[in-house]
Amino acid sequence: MASVVRRNGLFTLHLTRALLPQMRRAKGPVLVIGIGSQAGEVPPPRLPLYVSSKRFVEYLFWGLQVDEWYYTKTNVELMYMVVGEVTSNSVRKDTTLLRPDSDTFARSMVNTMGCGQRRITPYIWHAISMWFVQAFGENVSVPIVAEAMRNLWPEAGKKQD
Repeated sequence: MASVVRRNGLFTLHLTRALLPQMRRAKGPVLVIGIGSQAGEVPPPRLPLYVSSKRFVEYLFWGLQVDEWYYTKTNVELMYMVVGEVTSNSVRKDTTLLRPDSDTFARSMVNTMGCGQRRITPYIWHAISMWFVQAFGENVSVPIVAEAMRNLWPEAGKKQD
């Protein structure tokens, strides 16, 4: 389980720490994108380490961006991108409105890069679904996410030893 935190959070921290001085010396603008997850909006059951490691990256990049704006004043921009489910060539799933294919998602990413926002959800239907989750609040969204997780991963509803 700790490997999830190492892979998502600590790897990003150490890589950013190692490369940031070089990026700050770059002559032109530099865009660094942290990849997040829609799961961070309403944590699904059985994934607290995954969700918290993604939120760690969000706040790491937010803090570093504030440093860049007010103290370091370089051309480095740090952006956090919230990503929902995407169908890829390696995982066979049907595409839906809320689960685009990787080409569609990649186009939405490219279209939003450099938009000046610190946190973005590039694919419009992911953004709309997140708006609904936030609008209805935890009392509605948590049971929906928990049930969706149970359908996606039947073992999620079983008691763990």
